[in-house]
Amino acid sequence: MTGLPFLDGTSVAAALPLDRLIEELDLAFRDLGPVPPRAHIGLDRQAGVTDLLMMPAWKEDHLAVKLVTLGGGDGSMAAPTINGVVVLFDLETGRPMAMLDAGELTARRTAAASALASRYLSCSESSRLVLIGTGRLAPFLVEAHCLVRPVEQIVIIGRDEVKAGEVVKRLPARLAALASTRLWDRLDEEVAAADIVSTATSAKVPFIKSEVVRPGSHLDLVGSYRPSMREVDSQTVQQASVFVDTRSGALSEAGDLIAPIEEGLFDESRILADLAELCSGRHPGRQFADEVTLFKSVGTAIEDLVAASLALEHCTV
Repeated sequence: MTGLPFLDGTSVAAALPLDRLIEELDLAFRDLGPVPPRAHIGLDRQAGVTDLLMMPAWKEDHLAVKLVTLGGGDGSMAAPTINGVVVLFDLETGRPMAMLDAGELTARRTAAASALASRYLSCSESSRLVLIGTGRLAPFLVEAHCLVRPVEQIVIIGRDEVKAGEVVKRLPARLAALASTRLWDRLDEEVAAADIVSTATSAKVPFIKSEVVRPGSHLDLVGSYRPSMREVDSQTVQQASVFVDTRSGALSEAGDLIAPIEEGLFDESRILADLAELCSGRHPGRQFADEVTLFKSVGTAIEDLVAASLALEHCTV
């Protein structure tokens, strides 16, 4: 263990450009390796750290295990704070090769997965992106979506004007020039005008209503990660073409799908495809111009494995 490289957040950021990560994830999902169910342990706490996640995956020469805590934030609508590490092992010798900051890696791979799904599901000419949430993930999601679609207008929506402005400041200059902010009372009208809506909140009450979702738009739901959390109402799920990163993860953790299933408004058989099926061409993705597509992401360890392997390959530590 002596001398085991540790890639901090700065090193991970430098080694994981989003455009390269999107392409590597696309390749990985076309030939998916073993991904056992992750362990998601709720700590039965209302403040501080609320959850522990343990996520293993392996493929070819590498095994990755991520240990992260969720929570510890300020209780706002922003997506929860993520702290932890990813340990990358040599699959032949079993020896650890490196440890990586899980917060930066998770933010980047989550955004890259959303952009990958958007490549198959959003309209190719999508030009107006609405991002709901002001947490750590927000600027990554904006940048990633803009890599796969010709976005010309970016709207950041939050409950706090200062925090929404901070998201804009964290964007690359070329994207910040396209961005504006709105407060929560403008949410319905902005969703109604959006080509792509990306959500990264810890909401427990749905805030996207089916009656304001525009035909032809794409919904990228990232924030809700427990059965008790929701970002869209059941009618939106019922009316949309639904896709997920993995069926097992979404059906066990995503309140946005679990709730309408329990209400009898949706059935797991109506999930049209997961990322592996989209990337491999087993499902064509969007099929109609006026189709509302919905991608529910809860994260999968294969994304951590791909990101950690790529970061180690390109790091300068």
